[in-house]
Amino acid sequence: MTIPAGRGGCYLASVREPHLSEFKELVRRGAGTLDIHDASSDSSYTVSIEAYDALVQREVGRVDLHLRSLVPLLEAHVGHAARILDVGCSTGGTAVAMALSDKLAAEHIIGVDPNEASLEAARVRARMHEVDDRVAFETTRAGAPLPFDDGAFDLVICVSVLEYVHRLDDRRALVDEMKRVTRPGGHILLITPSPFRLRDYHTKRVLGDLRRRDGYPWSSTPGQLASMLSGCEITWMRAWQLGHGLRKLGVPIDEVPERFGFLGMALPWQKVLARKPS
Repeated sequence: MTIPAGRGGCYLASVREPHLSEFKELVRRGAGTLDIHDASSDSSYTVSIEAYDALVQREVGRVDLHLRSLVPLLEAHVGHAARILDVGCSTGGTAVAMALSDKLAAEHIIGVDPNEASLEAARVRARMHEVDDRVAFETTRAGAPLPFDDGAFDLVICVSVLEYVHRLDDRRALVDEMKRVTRPGGHILLITPSPFRLRDYHTKRVLGDLRRRDGYPWSSTPGQLASMLSGCEITWMRAWQLGHGLRKLGVPIDEVPERFGFLGMALPWQKVLARKPS
């Protein structure tokens, strides 16, 4: 089953039982709820918790969410990518969404994550959407090198992961690994919350990105992200994000000129695409 991505409308009615019920139960028992693996103190982000109904439904709808946002970005700026790595894949929403894109036409997608409970749910999700012949999930250890050869992937993505890596040096090391396993001429996409907001995205703490606490996420600055991606050709997706958001609101606009891209710094998410030199 291949469903054209990013065309609007929810298609959850097309997923298969009993996999949907199995997936919901795994999330309810804690899959996808452990985010921080390198903290020295406990918080709601460092342990698996029993999910409430709204969180379960949010996880169920995550594929549809990425088909409306992540996948159109990749289709527009990357195009075909045969081999894709999803770093910090959690319950597999991004990996499955990419597998459903005709334009990306991925032949093999691997999702990696330190949380085996999340990966169990991800495997069920792949079966639920009938892409398990092209999507696989592997356990990795937080802070360890990625278990892949140099240049193994055409595209490496990392969505809402960096903010949960507690130390900046560890973030740099993780991005270095992403660059290593990307082929020359391939792409890396980093998506992480903006630090330019009064309340940080995940915890809603006032100035939470500045008042960093062990066991809680914090956002990297654009300068830090650019430094991590040094040596690559970097494209900030701010103008694209603005245009995409306006079109979703029904504004008849093809694209936002790059000179207005700075307005995208007010958006909740930073999206930066890097191309590794050939």
